[in-house]
Amino acid sequence: MLPYAMPVLEERLHTDESTRDPIEPSEEVRLLLVQLLSIILDQAGTAIAAYASEVWSMLSAALADRYHEVAMQGCKVAQQLAGILGLRLSPLAKDIVAALLPLTTHKRHRVRIAAIEAIRDVMHQVG
Repeated sequence: MLPYAMPVLEERLHTDESTRDPIEPSEEVRLLLVQLLSIILDQAGTAIAAYASEVWSMLSAALADRYHEVAMQGCKVAQQLAGILGLRLSPLAKDIVAALLPLTTHKRHRVRIAAIEAIRDVMHQVG
């Protein structure tokens, strides 16, 4: 299932390089796509390690999303990824934390809390 699902999710969650806008215009659809990514992470377990770069691409787009619910779900995905991959997340940990840091100054307190919890989990897993 992963070889079919991951490219489609990555395409829909990708951001346009020139405008920095998401390719998917609907906030609700982007939220559902990130929730689907979360479900796939749960089901795939450590098999997701083969798709770490694709997951990172989707995760970075979710964390940079202007819609606060997508950003919060992105924080949850970062926590899941840290829990699943553990020390194998080390090569991406610095980039994930760098993507999470701007969310610590978000205008919504729930997003700030989710970002801090995600940073804690990512940093804890990578040693």
